[in-house]
Amino acid sequence: MIVVAIAMFAGSVGSAVDEMVIGKFLGQREISASGIVLPVIGIFSVIATIFGNGMQLILSEVIARGDKKRTSEVFTTSLLSVLVITAVAAAFLFAESPAICRALGMTGRYEGLAPLGIAYCRGYAIGIPFFSAAISVNQSLQLDGDRTLGLWAVLISTAVNITGDILCATVLHTGLFGLALVTSISNIVMFAVILCHYRPGRINLLMFVPSNFRIRDVGTLIARGIPNAILIASGMVRGIVMNKTLLHVSDDIHVAAVSVMSSVNILQASLLSGFFAAVSMISGVVAGEDDKRGLASVMRNCMKIGAGLSVFLVLFIVIFADMLPHIFINDEQVTAITALALRITVLSVPFQIMSGVICGMYQGLKYTKLSSVEYIVRDILMPSVCFIAFGLSFGAVGMFAGMTVAYAISLAFIILYPLIRMRKTSLQLPYKLMLLKDSDITYSSYEGSAGTLEEVSALSEGARQYCL
Repeated sequence: MIVVAIAMFAGSVGSAVDEMVIGKFLGQREISASGIVLPVIGIFSVIATIFGNGMQLILSEVIARGDKKRTSEVFTTSLLSVLVITAVAAAFLFAESPAICRALGMTGRYEGLAPLGIAYCRGYAIGIPFFSAAISVNQSLQLDGDRTLGLWAVLISTAVNITGDILCATVLHTGLFGLALVTSISNIVMFAVILCHYRPGRINLLMFVPSNFRIRDVGTLIARGIPNAILIASGMVRGIVMNKTLLHVSDDIHVAAVSVMSSVNILQASLLSGFFAAVSMISGVVAGEDDKRGLASVMRNCMKIGAGLSVFLVLFIVIFADMLPHIFINDEQVTAITALALRITVLSVPFQIMSGVICGMYQGLKYTKLSSVEYIVRDILMPSVCFIAFGLSFGAVGMFAGMTVAYAISLAFIILYPLIRMRKTSLQLPYKLMLLKDSDITYSSYEGSAGTLEEVSALSEGARQYCL
């Protein structure tokens, strides 16, 4: 959890620094414009997540079998797909940014935000293919024995981004396009550091061989990577719905506050991402051993850790809500709205964590369709409905409260579904929640002894045959 959280946090610092520099050196209109277009820009990165997660899952199985050719086929197919698709997506974003900004609400009294949004989109578009390729490969580097290079790539990229942002704002005065272009340059640097994996003298399994591209693998990669992609894309969709609704029921000052709130919440988002990734990975390992009692233990312990994490995050935000927004912007009106939004929305965290543990374990158990449906309901459908309904009824404050209501309803749905489906069983709650038919498991073992080298050899061969 901690390793993933650090990497996620470091990766998010770049965008948070962008928002801080915009808020401190440019102004409220610029931070509103960037906040409106960032969710759309983020959706393009989901493409990398789909192929990156799918590649990681499939490669872990292929590498375990020692199939080097198949490893190269999966890696090549994934990387080439990401590069081609994101290059097309980046060209579309660059060319169609005016239409995108209009679709996001930069018309009428907000038409003055459009040039700012267009500049930000175009600066970001240049680096999208490099970012996507780096993220896609980064997720699989540990499978090839590079445990820290991916983290170093993110840290170096973040340092370049921070330095460039400060120079653009204080010396070069390049505006939003310059800040976005610096982010693109930092993404190119991250990709260059990732390429150090292929340094001379190192034997690699993850080899890019164009002739090993297999079109039939594209569908498999997408299918395996979709659940995690939904989880990430949901944040972008929620941002778009929230911004559109705020522009309708309130004004762009509230949009700026939401943008600042997203930057403040990078610690929260990183911890939750690391936690959910750990839940999926550990439950997947235990499920692979068919250890149902172990799965129940994983669920209980994850719920305990999640409860502690909830208490920490809620207390942290409640105590420091007034202080944190001032890191990113000097506008008192924006910081006051941000503090209120933080205190209201943080109440959704316990519900997010409890439902996230169950959904994460479904991923580990390979309930792909079920976890995908629940992520869509939990993170896209229910929040969007509550944002619109509560926003139209109670204004901006109602929208913030709608997030907590949405996750509470989603948790109830996620818990009730397995309980209703397993109502005729007499199992304990963890087994019912995981849709396990029974809690018994039969263990078998291979026993032997050896006193000579010949017996050691025979024992090793016997154990090998038993395992096969």
